[in-house]
Amino acid sequence: MSRKLKKATLVIHDTFVDTILNNQNNQNKTNPTFSLRYLLNDYKYEADINEKQKIAEKIIKNFEGFIFKLIKKYNTFDKEDLKQVAYLAIIKAINNYQDINQDPTPYFMCYIEKEIKNFVLNQDIIKIPKTVRKLYFQINKYLTLNPSSTVEEIAEKFNLTCDAVKEILSIPQKNNADLSLIKSQKIRDLELPLEDKIFIEQIISQLSALERKIIKLLFEEDITKSLIAQKLNISRKHLYTLLNNIKEKIMKKL
Repeated sequence: MSRKLKKATLVIHDTFVDTILNNQNNQNKTNPTFSLRYLLNDYKYEADINEKQKIAEKIIKNFEGFIFKLIKKYNTFDKEDLKQVAYLAIIKAINNYQDINQDPTPYFMCYIEKEIKNFVLNQDIIKIPKTVRKLYFQINKYLTLNPSSTVEEIAEKFNLTCDAVKEILSIPQKNNADLSLIKSQKIRDLELPLEDKIFIEQIISQLSALERKIIKLLFEEDITKSLIAQKLNISRKHLYTLLNNIKEKIMKKL
């Protein structure tokens, strides 16, 4: 797809984006209250960080339909990850947009699509646990809105150690992460430490669909192994084999 970007002007040669834009234009004609330009102007001149974030959330809402349709094309990727990439792309686009007398919608749509395509091409990041990927997107979104934040401030905001913040932010350069460095700063009541969440996620990711069902049923109250075997339509012998497999996978991680 060929694109030319100069300031905030984009020449679009993408049938998908063109189609969405045509639909969006039709919607705008029937909804005169919609004005992305006004929101961008409010964001530009708003001094309060919290208010800026509220305006950014309103701008994101304007593109939720477009994002939903766009990420449907990527069936093999985690939809939540792609949504986070799109939201972060919008925040970046807001800060990079230059006020000119043109509809900013095409600029934002192409920015979102470009960021998603870049993410999809960099498939190695998918190997990183979902909990860590989510933190990566959240920290980057926070940094885009608060670019002068220090590592210590980010660590305090997300309850992470400073080493954890540095490791998470280095993910794009390394296409990997040392999970042993990613830990919570403080233990909070009724909340699992980050390192425990990562540990559990890693174990679950190694289980088969049937093994995951077994784990879920084991945590139900007053259920016997015989009843689990009946519910899953498997023999008790097969159930015990699966339980041993689960145990071995857990022990390997310990």
